[in-house]
Amino acid sequence: MENSQKNNQKGEENKNILFKLGNINFHKDKLFAISSFVLVIFFMFYKDTSKRKILSELLHNKSFVVSVLIALLFSIYTLYFIPHNEDGRKLSTATKHAIIGFLIGMLHHFEFQIGPFWFIWLASYYLDMSE
Repeated sequence: MENSQKNNQKGEENKNILFKLGNINFHKDKLFAISSFVLVIFFMFYKDTSKRKILSELLHNKSFVVSVLIALLFSIYTLYFIPHNEDGRKLSTATKHAIIGFLIGMLHHFEFQIGPFWFIWLASYYLDMSE
């Protein structure tokens, strides 16, 4: 009976998966929520020329671009190429928190007043960032 319940739960979980990319499962509800948030951010950029000007200034700042690229490469390395032992999990969690912190800082830099609240909520709920 227990095996039947486990198989039923796995079937329900697999039904909710929209597609897989490597070892990452993209669930319908998570993808919809995060995509909605990103769409709202893009719409706000589209409507507000001052936000686009700030973005242009950042993209023309070489030290900012190099710093972001280094952080991106470091994040990819720590999230996908470090073994999943005790230290690897700590490193992965720290990297996820750092990415969230960076994105919150960027939302503040672009003066999205309520954006950080919703971003933290989405990350905590959908990415299991409870630790």
